[in-house]
Amino acid sequence: MNHPDPAAEDPVALLRREVQALQARIDQLETERARPAAAAPSEDGAPVRVGRRRALAGLAGAAAAGTVAALASSSPAAADDGDPLTLGVPNFSTSPTSVTVTGGPTTCGLGVIDGSISDPPDGAAVLAHAAGAQFDTSVWALAEGEGITAVRGHSENGMAGFFTSGSTDVPALLAAGFGIGVSAAGAVGQVRLTPETPPPTTFTTEGSTGTLYMQAGQDEETFIDGTLWACVEDGVPGTWRKLAGHDTAGALHIFPAPRRVYDSRPGGVPTAVGPKTPLPAGNVARTLDLKAAASGVPAGATGALVTVLLVNATSGAGNFTIWANDQPKPTANTLVWGGDAGRFTTLAVTSVDSLARVKVDASLQTNLVLDVVGYFR
Repeated sequence: MNHPDPAAEDPVALLRREVQALQARIDQLETERARPAAAAPSEDGAPVRVGRRRALAGLAGAAAAGTVAALASSSPAAADDGDPLTLGVPNFSTSPTSVTVTGGPTTCGLGVIDGSISDPPDGAAVLAHAAGAQFDTSVWALAEGEGITAVRGHSENGMAGFFTSGSTDVPALLAAGFGIGVSAAGAVGQVRLTPETPPPTTFTTEGSTGTLYMQAGQDEETFIDGTLWACVEDGVPGTWRKLAGHDTAGALHIFPAPRRVYDSRPGGVPTAVGPKTPLPAGNVARTLDLKAAASGVPAGATGALVTVLLVNATSGAGNFTIWANDQPKPTANTLVWGGDAGRFTTLAVTSVDSLARVKVDASLQTNLVLDVVGYFR
């Protein structure tokens, strides 16, 4: 029978083979225990009794010597299931592997560090560091197969992930997929962008199409709280469009059809919203609620798109104005009329207060019908 070359075998497998042979010999000795001990010739030819303990020790020593020789003549072997990890070689397991860290705070539970790291973060369960000495990517997650997620992060009360990059043109997190690139969920917010001071329109580096940027305030005079920009064209600094911010109106929500919130004429719909009297002459302000009659305009809206209809307006040079309830009246008019009495209409955009209320007035007496077309928020 041909036996495999022991030098070509994995050292761990060789060790197992030696242990199995030793166990077989022990079993054999156990069965022969009742018989007299074997005699071995001495130097003068006389038989010498070999005790059982000496026989076992000799077998164990031979097995150990063979194993040490095999390990010394080969490279480190891969760890098998249940064995400690072996550095410098691939390790394989058919069962889950975990690392449990106990005791006080540690720099990290498990770390792979490429070169030196000057200021390692404290309290990281897993730390991956790439400095270009051996690796160009800290963590690479590849998912193959239907329904497989490449990276999934979860945090009960903090951030599910935090990524940094040492280069201005290399993203800290790069995600791509045939389906969803990044999916984020949280009770406070799905994604949080950390504000930076300079506006992107002043960048001296290249802006890339599709980039989102959150701008912070610069000083008390030019303070902009949380202005969100989007880059729509590559360039230095690129072409940027403001999406939202403290000084923007937000998105315009258009109703399927205009919704009437006020009619000053007696019996005019909505009938429960008053007063049911014309606007008096002399620019006497009247407060109106754009949320009236379940219009759908919410408290917190920043503005509204309205249709203004003046009915039975007094003949003469008249003017009408609409503005936010909590602001002083502007000098600009929303609508002016002159000459004959009659009906006049215009489409206007107005700001509102925090409860979606406006003020209106007219220089000459007129009835007012007010429809809301949509609101900003």
